[in-house]
Amino acid sequence: MATLSSKNTMKLSFLSLNATSPYVNDAIRIYDEYIPGDREYQEHFFRSNMRRPGYIGLLAQIDKRIVGFAFGSFSLVGQWWHDKVANHVGYEHPALQSAWVLTQLNVLEAYRNQNIGQQLLEAIITQQTRSNLLLSTQVANTSAQRFYKRLGWYVLHEGFIFSSGDEPYKILAKTLS
Repeated sequence: MATLSSKNTMKLSFLSLNATSPYVNDAIRIYDEYIPGDREYQEHFFRSNMRRPGYIGLLAQIDKRIVGFAFGSFSLVGQWWHDKVANHVGYEHPALQSAWVLTQLNVLEAYRNQNIGQQLLEAIITQQTRSNLLLSTQVANTSAQRFYKRLGWYVLHEGFIFSSGDEPYKILAKTLS
């Protein structure tokens, strides 16, 4: 568990988010605030990601309250997300080689704009082992795009629809030195 103090003296701690974490339901609750949906599907989404190669998950906790989470895993040929992106940028694209994908990063609305998301992102990036980072965010989510671009991410693809009925998503990437 890492502990950092934020600007307003709240004590921010990071806890592991994995299959044995007692806080999986807290993470799902935060996810539901961002993307409301069927609870059974959401739990399946979380637990199936936890079984992926290279999975890392972190929770952000302030005063014993879970206020955010992030998780991701290796981006590999044969995985749905990886293959969808590869179909648009090419399987041989350098950004897809030795890549780790940030699947979710969410912070409760009441705790946003307090540097929690940035600290959570930095903490999870330091734990993963790949040289390339990837993520997708809705084309319409310009605040998320500004956040990531400010932290050195660049647009790999301007946007496409992953599944019928979805909104378009931009693909962002970052190369670690």
